[in-house]
Amino acid sequence: MAEERCALCGGVLFEHLITHEIQKGEELLVFDNVPAMVCAQCDGAWLTDEVKKKLDEIVAKEGK
Repeated sequence: MAEERCALCGGVLFEHLITHEIQKGEELLVFDNVPAMVCAQCDGAWLTDEVKKKLDEIVAKEGK
């Protein structure tokens, strides 16, 4: 399997847990231990579609 590469700089991506912030109106939601692919070169972080969907679900419930 080929190494995944960063879309910004071409660096190698590795799995890592990050802190991810989402602005919702005046509120800042902070999520710890979010699985992401992080670039070893530029430190860019990429979330999978599955992780983004789950975060979107949590954010949508936050307003209810």
